[in-house]
Amino acid sequence: MFEYIWILLPLGLIIGWYAAKLDSSRKRKLHQYLNLRYYLDKEKVKTPVSTPDSAIPLNVEDEGIHFTLTLGDAYRRRGEVDKAIEMHEHLLHSLDINDAKRAEVLISLSEDYVHAGIFDRSERTLRELLSTPYHDEAALKLAALYKQQNDWLQAASMYERINDYKTRYTTEVAHLYCEIAEQALTDHDLEQALFWSARALSVDENLARASLINAYIALTHQEFHKVIDALTLLSEQQPSLTPIIVPIMYRAMMNVEPQRFAPWLDEMIEHYPHYFYLKLWKTHLCVLTDSLKTAIDYLTEQLTHTKNLQGITLLNRLNSLQDGEHQATFTLYHETFHHVIDYYAQFRCEKCGFISKTLQWHCPSCQSWNTAAPVSDIIALQK
Repeated sequence: MFEYIWILLPLGLIIGWYAAKLDSSRKRKLHQYLNLRYYLDKEKVKTPVSTPDSAIPLNVEDEGIHFTLTLGDAYRRRGEVDKAIEMHEHLLHSLDINDAKRAEVLISLSEDYVHAGIFDRSERTLRELLSTPYHDEAALKLAALYKQQNDWLQAASMYERINDYKTRYTTEVAHLYCEIAEQALTDHDLEQALFWSARALSVDENLARASLINAYIALTHQEFHKVIDALTLLSEQQPSLTPIIVPIMYRAMMNVEPQRFAPWLDEMIEHYPHYFYLKLWKTHLCVLTDSLKTAIDYLTEQLTHTKNLQGITLLNRLNSLQDGEHQATFTLYHETFHHVIDYYAQFRCEKCGFISKTLQWHCPSCQSWNTAAPVSDIIALQK
């Protein structure tokens, strides 16, 4: 019988080792759970922290570092930023952590500072990582921080530090240059505005926003040929914006080549028949160049194929001019229709459907660029 003891002894040792390891794992998980309950319970007494070396009752061995990071991030999402900063600073100053974990802690700490409104500390924290292998993530965080403060040039410079920014962030950088150009327009510095819009087009040659800025600058200088060229380029870069350029194109062409506007408008209607706004302009042109009856007949025909509230509003207005006996009724219709139209959004993101009353180059909902387009009519919003 004793000869079997030598066979069973190693097996017993293995079973004992596994049981001890399992028990240690359970104890560690229980310790982390108790730590979590301790910190998330608002009724517990808060531990004051006077120095970075103050004791925090956390198990920070092995995966405890990751646990503490996650817990600090949870505090930030809850709005308890002071606790998040306390925990992340403790990790940063009290532990001998490797470079990868240190970078993770610095990034979390920078987000804590942003939520607390301490932007300068967040900036300094992230700049520590710009000379490390984690510079791309730090540059992205810094770019977001600078955009939050409307520091467009600094934000653009951060994107340009990223290794493959030309394949991932050219549109972002080009729009930041346009933000600088629009700020220059606000300050009536047309030379600087032109410089930055040209810089934007050099980064992204298909940026319609830069072409629109160039058209505005040329219009300010009454360089109407340049206005026409810029708007023509814009209609090729982003056809969905064609409706918003019609009034500017009309003014430019009327000053240099009045006979050119009607053929251009007909060409746009042929290429983009679903943009009813172009047909409204065609109706106005019929009133100016032909007769009221021709305009009414044209608009009535278009409305039989496409239901459009703006079209009905204009038709009601034209009929009121032709029939003076029911002027009060026509006026009532006109005011009612306009009230309804003004209530609804004028632009919609073609990617996610987000609607707004102003043109948003960067969709606040899906974060896409250049996806906003004029809404042809409030009826289209129901689709």
